[in-house]
Amino acid sequence: TKAYGLDPTLQAKFNTLMFPRESEAPSAFSEMWAIKAPVAIEDAPTNRLIDQKLARAFDLESLVVTPLIYRGEIIGAMVVDQGPRPRRFTAHEIQVLMGISNQSAVAIENARLNEQAEIKKRLDYELGLARQIQASFLPSSRPVVPGYEIAAAWRSAREVSGDFYDFINLSDGRVGFSIADVSDKGMPAALFMVLTRTLIRAMAIGKPTPHEALERANDLIIADAPTDMFATAIYGVLDPHSAQFTLSNAGHNPPLWFRPRREELTTLKEHGIALGVRTMIVLPQKTIGLEPGDTLLLYTDGVTDAINTREEEFGTARLADLVAAHAHLPAQELVDEILRSVREFTGSVAQFDDLTMVVLKREMNGSANER
Repeated sequence: TKAYGLDPTLQAKFNTLMFPRESEAPSAFSEMWAIKAPVAIEDAPTNRLIDQKLARAFDLESLVVTPLIYRGEIIGAMVVDQGPRPRRFTAHEIQVLMGISNQSAVAIENARLNEQAEIKKRLDYELGLARQIQASFLPSSRPVVPGYEIAAAWRSAREVSGDFYDFINLSDGRVGFSIADVSDKGMPAALFMVLTRTLIRAMAIGKPTPHEALERANDLIIADAPTDMFATAIYGVLDPHSAQFTLSNAGHNPPLWFRPRREELTTLKEHGIALGVRTMIVLPQKTIGLEPGDTLLLYTDGVTDAINTREEEFGTARLADLVAAHAHLPAQELVDEILRSVREFTGSVAQFDDLTMVVLKREMNGSANER
């Protein structure tokens, strides 16, 4: 609210006033709001539409309340009084005041829109910067492991993402793989994602087994971020010398393992509870032997939950068929084929969830001992 022509004492009192559009007792403001037209008061000290204490405090005698209308909607009101003089407002004066009110409404709304535009511009800049920072946490390159191909994809549904993947160089030529999906969306999920990624990486370096690394990361997540968010995650370790991949799954989508020599696709379903739900969790751990040509796909539910115009899901079965049909391709080409198939399936439907994939493939002429 703004006031002009008041002495400092009355100005301070005016700033404390409230003018509800609806009230139990009738008022000039509720009347104006109801009829969307000026309300003229000639005898303020006795008129039921004016609070008598207000009339006495401001020496009101004759006043008019005009609506500030913008595109057919009332966005405020302008009140003009004659001070202690009892002279009524003429029709011409009310008409002039309505013209001023209309101009004021346009000016106020334009100022509000400009302010919102500036806020949006600043938020867009900050989100863009947040996306750059978040993307910098993703691996800048894929590990080079003789006898193996590694590929990945990361597609956020918004400016920032709750998904991530990571590669971690370990001792003896081993490589750690992690992929995770935070339960929420937007900036809160992005912040939780950074915390989860950092803790898994730290625990992966210090803990000897995948399940120990995830279990310890879970306890630290709960201690550092007591929120209602959680993250599903997989952490696995490739030992290229023995061609073994050991993984632990904390409530995440089960990886798909295709073995062309057996023409067999296996869903690695063993999993425990997600990270950030409760303390002292115990997660299962599984070790598989990768034969030449074997392909392992880790993914988030942004792949399988993608929907088309008929609200059908892409689904795990369709993804499994794709892996089996195109596992002969190089790892990156397989990732590209899955992305292409998801885009073709969803058509004009906008991506609503983050999408992340990691593919590990043992080359047909891999040097590790076959198992």
